[in-house]
Amino acid sequence: MPSSLSPRDALARLLQSPDFQRFESELARVSAFHVLGIERRELSHAALLGWLLNPRGHHGLGTLPLRSFLMLACCLRDGNPPGPDAVEIDSLDLHSAHVDLEVAARVPGSGGVRRMDVLVSVPHGEGTRAVLVVEYKVDASESDDQTADYASWASVEASKHCWPTEPLLVYLCPGQGQPASDRFVVVDYDAYLPWLDELLTHRPSSTAEFMLQEFRACLGQRADVQDERQDKLRNAVVEAEGDAIEALRQVPSSVPELQSVVLRHKDAWNALGLFLSRQSKGYSAFVAAFREALREVLDPDTWHIGGGEGSLIAIYLPAVAVLRELTEDERGLTSALRIHLFMERPRRERARAVVEVVGNHPHLDAVESRRLREQLAKDLRTRFSSHFDQATRGQIVGAFVLAAPDIAHYADDTDRRVEGLGDGLRRKAVEVRDLGEALRAWMAVFGSALEALPG
Repeated sequence: MPSSLSPRDALARLLQSPDFQRFESELARVSAFHVLGIERRELSHAALLGWLLNPRGHHGLGTLPLRSFLMLACCLRDGNPPGPDAVEIDSLDLHSAHVDLEVAARVPGSGGVRRMDVLVSVPHGEGTRAVLVVEYKVDASESDDQTADYASWASVEASKHCWPTEPLLVYLCPGQGQPASDRFVVVDYDAYLPWLDELLTHRPSSTAEFMLQEFRACLGQRADVQDERQDKLRNAVVEAEGDAIEALRQVPSSVPELQSVVLRHKDAWNALGLFLSRQSKGYSAFVAAFREALREVLDPDTWHIGGGEGSLIAIYLPAVAVLRELTEDERGLTSALRIHLFMERPRRERARAVVEVVGNHPHLDAVESRRLREQLAKDLRTRFSSHFDQATRGQIVGAFVLAAPDIAHYADDTDRRVEGLGDGLRRKAVEVRDLGEALRAWMAVFGSALEALPG
């Protein structure tokens, strides 16, 4: 039912709400990465990881970060990808390890050159051997099957130099990322962030503590990364001021009496899905149009739709309810194990909306949670693959592919280009709705899987 509040009254309700004020204060926390304009710069993120992995870095942690990261990658291996196992890692001379960034690697058979984000080597005979290669992705996708080239390089180098094993190949990415090569171990942010948090408990140097906290704050601003405190505050606003939010949802920011207020509180409105700015560099007209199509079609009691200017998230609420009932955990929608639909802006005239199992179970560690997510996703793929346009693996259940004609690059993603795509977006939204209805019967399976967990 439409709200009876006028736009001005709705704004007043939100602005005077203590919950909204606390939420806006939390959003106002700006990380050093944002101040420097490197919050999405892969080279900078990879440089921080390389510094942490360097046993001679001035972080006060010695070999702990490198050893624990290697062990984390071992734990997350699916199948039998190359690389040293835990026993071999335990015997490596990590104190003498050398970390390099942006390392040139010649692709076997092609003569082309790739650049590996992070390469870790240890002494071997008269020389060294690579033990870890990290391909770092701030966003989800890779380009031109680069991981396949890195895997070929690793295989050739290991054979040529008689290394005992090939290096561990790690694809570090948001949860919806998947490498082209199945020889890579996926370390997603749901596993990476607990690793970073664990380092903070080992009394790092003041510099490392600052960098880790700032990096954590940087990632907390992403739509696809959980921030428990932010999520809790957002939920408090939605629960207390839902009528005001709904009253503003269809109000354009161009209304004269609202313009100045909208500009002053832009970040808070955007975080609540309101007044998304078409002038923002990060704004995606295509994402905004699909978000509206989902809101028109999906039941709000089944899907919670959110996200930022250039991405959207739709969380499947029945799964949230099952988890809360069985674990008595009241954390927010995006800070625990969940099923959601995630989409970023289109590229190359198409967009992928992936359904994935993400987040950590409140009673399991990051590695155990990852195994649970992949187990659940595998079962979902077996049962519901016919609902999707594209097959997937890992913790991704499947992908809907949306046509985005004439949107090849970010600059093409404008309101004018999206005009006329409404019917196609609504048809895809109906497919999402149909999947949601089919998933209801699976909730009993989900509950049984959670009940079967030890402890």
